[in-house]
Formats: sequence, structure tokens, C-alpha cells
Amino acid sequence: MNRTIKRVAAAALAVIMVAGTVPANTGFDKLFGDTAIVASAAEKSESITTINNNSFAGEHFSIIGNGYYHASYGIYLGGYGGPTITISALNGETISKIEAVIGYAQNVGSDTVEADNGTVSGDLTQGSTITVSDIDSSSVSLSFTSSEFGHLILLKSFVIYYEVKADPTYAPVLAQDLTYNGSEQNLVTNNGGEGGTIHYVYRKSGDTAWTAVASGFPQAKDAGTYEVGWYSDESDNYLAAGSALVPNIAGTVTIAKKAITITADDKSSQYGSDIAELTYLVTSTGFIVSDDLGVKLNTNATSDSDVGEYEITVEWNGNANYDATLENGKYTITKAPLEITASGYDAVYDGEAHSISVDVGESDAVVYYGTEELTAENFETAGSTENPTYTNAGEYTVYFYIVSSNYEADPVSGSKVVNIRKDTPDYEVVVNNEQTYTGEELELVESAEANGGTVVFALGDDAETAPDDEAFSETRPTAKDVGTYYVWYKVIGDENHTDSEPVCLEAAIVEPKAEKTDISVGTVTADTENKTVTVTVDGKTVPASEYHVIYFTYEKTEDGEKLTRVGTEFPTEPGTYIAAVVANEDSDLYIGENRSEPFTIEAAPESTPEATPTPTPAPAANPSTGAAAGMGAIALAAAAVVAAKKKK
Repeated sequence: MNRTIKRVAAAALAVIMVAGTVPANTGFDKLFGDTAIVASAAEKSESITTINNNSFAGEHFSIIGNGYYHASYGIYLGGYGGPTITISALNGETISKIEAVIGYAQNVGSDTVEADNGTVSGDLTQGSTITVSDIDSSSVSLSFTSSEFGHLILLKSFVIYYEVKADPTYAPVLAQDLTYNGSEQNLVTNNGGEGGTIHYVYRKSGDTAWTAVASGFPQAKDAGTYEVGWYSDESDNYLAAGSALVPNIAGTVTIAKKAITITADDKSSQYGSDIAELTYLVTSTGFIVSDDLGVKLNTNATSDSDVGEYEITVEWNGNANYDATLENGKYTITKAPLEITASGYDAVYDGEAHSISVDVGESDAVVYYGTEELTAENFETAGSTENPTYTNAGEYTVYFYIVSSNYEADPVSGSKVVNIRKDTPDYEVVVNNEQTYTGEELELVESAEANGGTVVFALGDDAETAPDDEAFSETRPTAKDVGTYYVWYKVIGDENHTDSEPVCLEAAIVEPKAEKTDISVGTVTADTENKTVTVTVDGKTVPASEYHVIYFTYEKTEDGEKLTRVGTEFPTEPGTYIAAVVANEDSDLYIGENRSEPFTIEAAPESTPEATPTPTPAPAANPSTGAAAGMGAIALAAAAVVAAKKKK
């Protein structure tokens, strides 16, 4: 037996038999033999029954080779060098064995037969059977070879044994009621039959290209509808079915979207505070936390928003694996605490209007004021937003009530007092003291003024004990006789001022005095050597105790004289001066004022004596008073000094 080398010839559909150099024969168009028979449960056979020229086409096989056919004797194979016949299955059958009976053989001494598939047994002698077994292929070629010319082989019968392969019985069982869970899920749960090796392909609805599955069942994760296809390889007992490009359609499987609810959490914050972070909750059994839902929360509430409720809206990215129900939330702006500072007023009457103070800061709070207690029920009717003011002395209670849209006031209501205390009156009384007796009633009070009441007077017996209240009246007291009078006075306060305590002033009426000498008609002499000033009137020297002296520097200018006060001490510094004298106010003998002529204080002599300055001429005498020109200004200054000393 010879084991031949297999060669694939599955595409061949006919057998051609070439005669070689043997002359052609005619009239042979049939081959005798049996019809198809069943060889076994899994194996069948087919015999050659019809000859057409040099090819045979049966129900399951075709034969193509080189040679001619003889009706009585079988297949004629002739020629030099080896005729060949090829047997091919027409319907995907598998050839398992071939048996050919040699009816006649000529010149076969060196003839052989070989097969490209299977194992060949038997020889080419007449009456023997050539068997090719273990073919297991859909095609086999037999080659007859001879070293001699003109050999002839007639095959008396030719039987092909084959196995019939069934179509696969796959009916894949598709998964049911799938819902997205974030993991790959089998689209097929069972192959549902048998056959060759089954392969799956699938594609999502709307796609055109199939996705091949390397092994196992097709799987998908995302929600959607998937079309499932399959194909199988040929096996020993089953034919191939479909292909990766043109699969058998098993049906569709839907992975349903996962139902979820996205709920915005309710939030709140106080008015004026930062808006709280917005959050949400996904409600669903088996929600995949890592999945991106693109949730966005929005609210039009801001830190400046008024107290109230605002909507929190939910947006998402429409993730195709989920069917979302969106539940908006509520953002509540609550009132912020507002500490109210309220204060009253307590001070002495000053003539100004005063009120209580209620500080609400930089808030929207509105303050209502009233003179009776204010509540939530009456603040609008019994109150007003105008803060009442009070000017006159008294104690006034003012109530307040706070209304605010955005703040919770603490306290929300209350009261404070405006207390304006009476002031002490401001007054001044001047008496006419040391009036000279005239024989007539004299006013003992020169002037009386009071700011905040009425001055009343009474004459007392002394300066220590005030008269009774009934003795006081608005009538100013008078007197005629020489003597000392005790004038008592006090102020009866008004609504804004208190009563003052009684005060006593002395007012005397004196005897008439002799006429006083006017020193302005005299002469004032300054003695620089003795540093003294002498005043003489009508040749008589006026006692120094009756007047005061004020010294001025003296300078003659184009506009007149320039006098600068130096003091009351005789000058010692070099310069030109005048001495102004003014009769003391309390002098009983002298009145008036006068001045000296300019006098010079020389500087101390040095090694080179300086020229003696020329004395400034004395001003002309005032013809009306005998005083020097400019005396009025000096007299006024001197009088001021004298008055100051007297007051002390």
C-alpha cells in the first residue's frame, strides 16, 4: 500500500480523462454499475451510473479525468505517462473510500495507481479491486502511471463511499431582561444546539459593522439594543454555517437603561452669608458610582438675595446608560441675626431737639417709633418711622419696634427714655453802688438779665440772711437816704431752668463829694536821673498815690506818633519814652489823664563818646484840654491798667 500526499482540490467540480495517444472511440456514453446505496448509518455510497463524454456528474460527486468510456466494459483509461481522474464532492460531502474493480488490464506490468488523499491497496490486474481508504476529504485524485505505451485499463465498477454532514442545529438562547449594571453581560446564555465550532458576532443597533467574539458568548456593557449573529465551522459531522461577514441572525437583546433619580439636596444659609455648597443624591439600587452623570446644580440665590425660597435646578449629561428622573431642590435664605443697640438721652437742657437712638447698622431694618408700647399687631397704626424729638425739659418714654425682611432683630422691640434735665439759669445783676445822695429815690439795681427765668428782688437787713420768698418780686428796689443797702435777688426758673439760690449785693448811697481836680490841665515831668515822675497842677504837686504811671516808647513818624507800651516801671534801656499818668478811679480828689514830653535814656558812655542825640520836639498842647496830642490813646491804655488793678 502506498500512502499518498494530500492535495487540496475542493474547488474542482468535474473529472477529465485524457486518452493520450490511443485513438478515439465513439459510441460509449454509459457506465454500468450500481446506484447509490447506504453503506452504514453515517456512511453512504454512490456508483457511477451515467457517462457523458469524458466527465461524470452524479447526485453527489463529479468525476473529471482523461480517457474514453465504453458502455459494456467500464471506464477506459489509456495513454502514456499516466492518466488521472479527480473525484469531487458536490455538496460538501466527505469522501471516505473508493472501490474500483479492474475489468480488463493490458500491459500492466509496470502500471501503478496513486491517490493524493487516503491509502491505496490492490493492483491493476484483471478482476482485482483497487481500494482507496481513509480519504476523509471532499476531493481525491487517482493517478495511473505506466512505463509502456498503449496500456489499457477498464474499470468494471466504480463505487464512492462518503459521509453526509448535517447542517448545524444551533439556535442560540438570547439573554432576557437585562439592565445596565456597569459590567459586561452575556447577550447569549446557551448555544441552543450542536454542530461545528460556533462563533458569535454582534453589533449595536444602528451600527453596520459586526464585532467578532474571540471565544465564548458575546458580551456588552452599555445600555442599548444589540443584534446577535453566529456562524460555525465545518466539523466531522456538520457543515459550516454562515460567516463573520454574513452571519446567521440569532435575534436582538436589549440592555435596559438603569432607572435613577437625581435629587438636589435642600440647602439654606443666612442672609448675607456665602451660599452653601450644593449637593445631590442619586437614588438607585446598583448605581455605579464611578459613572459620569455630569450633574450640575444651579440656583439663583446669592449672598445678596433677600430672605425667601429659591429653586435648585438639576442638570445632567444624559448618560445613555441611565434613565434619570430629576428632582429639583429648595434653597432657603433665612434671616440673619441683627443685634439692636438702643440708647436714650439724659442731659441738661440746651435748647436743642433730642430723641432716642436705635442703631440697626447697615441693614434693611425699619424702626417704628411710638409713645405707647408697640407690638406686631399695632406698630403700623400706633407707630411711625419718624423718630419723635423733644426740646423742653422733661422725661419722655419712646417705644420702638423693628421690622426687617432679611434680619431677625434682637431685641425686636423695646423702649428708651429721653430725659432732659432743667439747666441752671444764666443771669447777671449789676447794682448802682456808691450813688451820690440827691434827695430822690435812686435805683439800686443798674441792670438785671436772666437766660431761662425771671429775676426777682428783695431788700434784706444784712448780707447773711435772705428775706422770705414772699418778699421777692420783679420790682427793682430803690432807696433815697445815705447808707448801705442789701439787695437780694434770685431767678425763678422756667420750664427748662431751675430756680437759683438767693444772692446778696451791697449798694451804697454816699454823701456828695467836693469837685475833683483834673490833672489833664497840669504838667507831667520825667526825671531820668532819679527815675521819677512828677505831676503838678496850678503849681501844686499831685500826690503819687492819686495816679498811676504807664511808660511807652516814643517814635515820631510821617503819620504821627508811634507809641509802644513798656510797662509801669521807669525804663532803664536806652531810648526815647513818654510817661502817661491816669488818676486812680477811687481817687476822691483827682480825675483825668496826662503825659510827659518825650525823654531820652542815654546809653552808658564808651571809650569813644557818642554824640548826644537831639531831643524830639514836644507835641503841641491840646488847646481844649491842655493835654498833649495823642493823649486819648495813652489815656485809654492807662485807664485799662488802672481798671484791672482795681478789680483785683
